[in-house]
Amino acid sequence: MVLWYNLSMAFDLGFLPGADDDMNRIEADPSLTHVVEAVNLTLGRIELDPGDRRLRTRQFQTSGLHDKRMTQVGVGEWHVFWQTTDEPTELVILRVVETPAP
Repeated sequence: MVLWYNLSMAFDLGFLPGADDDMNRIEADPSLTHVVEAVNLTLGRIELDPGDRRLRTRQFQTSGLHDKRMTQVGVGEWHVFWQTTDEPTELVILRVVETPAP
């Protein structure tokens, strides 16, 4: 199967220090290899088209700040938290965390 992407919609992803720390932590744990793969797939989809319905992204409105979004990575309760910026082709990854249901 061939997947076609609209490359004109590519976005630049920036990572806040917390997101970098999260990725370093999960990459260092051999038992989380499947999570790293799922996160990388999700980041790739966000980078190509953050509006992709396969991402099942939830958006949160904040007053005076950019929109924040939460995207499941498809493995357990892991999520990527990200937001828009003033630049139309730039997105910022805030955190990559496991958020178990209470």
